Amino acid sequence: SGTLSFGSSIVAVENHIDLTFTTDETLSQSGFWIRLHGYSSCGRDEYSLGSKCLRLFTMKHSWTTAREKCLSIGSRLLKLYDIVEEKKLLNFLTNGQYQDTQYWIG
Repeated sequence: SGTLSFGSSIVAVENHIDLTFTTDETLSQSGFWIRLHGYSSCGRDEYSLGSKCLRLFTMKHSWTTAREKCLSIGSRLLKLYDIVEEKKLLNFLTNGQYQDTQYWIG
């Protein structure tokens, strides 16, 4: 954790973030690391799952049709990248009205 010093800025533009740093020239090291936690509000009929917004469709489709439906609304099928995301999704689906429904993921 830390702070941005004077002369630094973060600007969020659509789906990317621009970082600007101004050195105080007291250190002669290069490189840095940064951890950002972003929060976005999900749209109507969407559910927040960590940093992702989910929209659930209960109509039965093939994987290909489900993928095309997602692409047509500017989205994609959910991809799970680690066990933490998988557990969040499992918890979400088993603690609501979606227990006995099957879903495609990407």
